[in-house]
Amino acid sequence: MHEVTMRAYKHIGVIENNRRLDFLSRYRNDVVEYFNHCTSGYLGTSWTEDDTAREVRRRINLETDEAYDVIHAAGISTTMTYTPPPMIGGYIQNVELVHNIFNFAHFDLSPQALIDMAERAVGVYQRNHGAAVIRTLNPFFYIGLALDAIARSPFLLATRLGLPGGRLESSVLGVVVRLVVYLAGAIASALAILGFLGYLDEARAAVSRWLGI
Repeated sequence: MHEVTMRAYKHIGVIENNRRLDFLSRYRNDVVEYFNHCTSGYLGTSWTEDDTAREVRRRINLETDEAYDVIHAAGISTTMTYTPPPMIGGYIQNVELVHNIFNFAHFDLSPQALIDMAERAVGVYQRNHGAAVIRTLNPFFYIGLALDAIARSPFLLATRLGLPGGRLESSVLGVVVRLVVYLAGAIASALAILGFLGYLDEARAAVSRWLGI
């Protein structure tokens, strides 16, 4: 399954918030337009697409991975439990809707389920829009972004090399690496601020007294 590397909605500025809102609006409209131009095929197990649906399908294919990332970054799962009809039989399974959008007929799933998930994600980003504005104006937000980029870079590289970067990042080693980077960054930021304000020598003296040096 595609691995999410996008920052969560609470850790983005207003420009990225607006970009994701615009993207979700386009994606939702594409999904609606696609199914509006499809008809159920034989026994309802497939879709018959007209020319418009085939063109929209191309756009949806290009949007699929980003749609998955943007919705999941809003804290919303795109997975539903599929229970086959008793007369057909089979086993209960979890179906990821974004990447299986063109298999809805096979699973007898309603397109509205995916539309609802996209709209819920829109609501999350809209409600967080004011906080995103505040983050954008906060200089410490950018320091946090820089530290986050440094801390995540080894795991993003691992992902590009085909390794499970997401699992590595959430492991004990990943937590330790991120903690060390954040602590080092916090100390460096504090020293820079103290130096800018002219209190660096006093801070050093206070630390020396505290350590008994």
